[in-house]
Amino acid sequence: MSADEQVFTEPWGFPHKRLGPHRFAPFVSTNAIAVMKETWKPRDGNRYLVIPQGFTAMDIGCLDAFVALAEWKNIERLEQEQCANPSSLLQVPIPSRFFQRVLEMRATAPEMDMPVAGPMGHSCFISKLPPELHPAVTHVAQESAPSVGLDERVAVFCGDPRYLIMKEMTLLPFISRIFGGHVEPDHFVTASMRHSQDLESMVAWARLEHLRPHQVRLFFAEDFVLEPETAFRGLARFLGIDHACDVLPTIMHQLPQLCSKGLFQQCNGPEIEFIEHLTGRFEQELAKLPMDIQRSWQDQVSNLINLPNARLSTLGRLVAAHERWELPRWWIAHCAQLCKPCTFATRGLCRNGELCGFCHAPDHQRSNRPSKKERQRRDRRRQAMARTPSPPGLSS
Repeated sequence: MSADEQVFTEPWGFPHKRLGPHRFAPFVSTNAIAVMKETWKPRDGNRYLVIPQGFTAMDIGCLDAFVALAEWKNIERLEQEQCANPSSLLQVPIPSRFFQRVLEMRATAPEMDMPVAGPMGHSCFISKLPPELHPAVTHVAQESAPSVGLDERVAVFCGDPRYLIMKEMTLLPFISRIFGGHVEPDHFVTASMRHSQDLESMVAWARLEHLRPHQVRLFFAEDFVLEPETAFRGLARFLGIDHACDVLPTIMHQLPQLCSKGLFQQCNGPEIEFIEHLTGRFEQELAKLPMDIQRSWQDQVSNLINLPNARLSTLGRLVAAHERWELPRWWIAHCAQLCKPCTFATRGLCRNGELCGFCHAPDHQRSNRPSKKERQRRDRRRQAMARTPSPPGLSS
């Protein structure tokens, strides 16, 4: 895949570069990103966070916590780290502690120092790259590449694609301020419904997760907002955090403060209401558009329905039906791989439905546990066999 570093404006209405169907900020080198798979040096312990297009290092209040988990550091220590921006990128509005961790920046300015690794040698990197461009995928996905001893993991953050598109739209004033000009929201939304980069990337990462579940995992923004403790525990488990490490308990202690500021967006009121508001607004905007654009959106959403990831498949059906998802809480524990399957649901016998306290995710295998009557019958048989026989002459 080649790039000519040309800056475009259409169809989204703001300056960007392109690499195939993917768009990038105009200050990064797409040529360098195109060859990053060949130039990047993998290392045991590397951890990668993939974030959606509408998420930035400025508004993700929990990004420090994510990086601290990945590198086994306390947040306070991480916040003290500094990095000198290369002169060519001095105007990029990214906190210095994140600057050297963004893969797109590292490709553009390879002279940057590497981030300080954590006590276990882990380094965390952040990007918005799809699998076909992400340098770690060469090592976690290709069968011909060596995999023994290479402990690299990719945590992919995603969510309802309607929310992700509208979340990116909230950045348009910021984009206009940085790059100049005026971006029309309607122009942006129409272009995103024709081609959602987040949705396309989500589908590709989900397919890779199915092949390499121990090295690639999808995490949903809504889960961190609704049940942050469960979501953070699931992320820590995937990243390989040792139970004896004090990083997770420290973050758990700081969670109320993090949540009060907004994990993915600073907003007035509960963050989940902000997510629901953006989702509803998307549906309002979609209903105004011509039928050819609506069909284009439905075609993109259909790619979610047949994915092996049960959560995305279920979400895809609801998005296609223009429905809002009232998320059952067991989905959050399921995605964190901390759930307890409902043995009745796997046999279609649970009467509690989405209110059940146990997991109903459709990818659980049916339990081979015997029925209650069969268990009672076995118990009676064991008790009869274990009963002490009466002495001779005393039996009736």
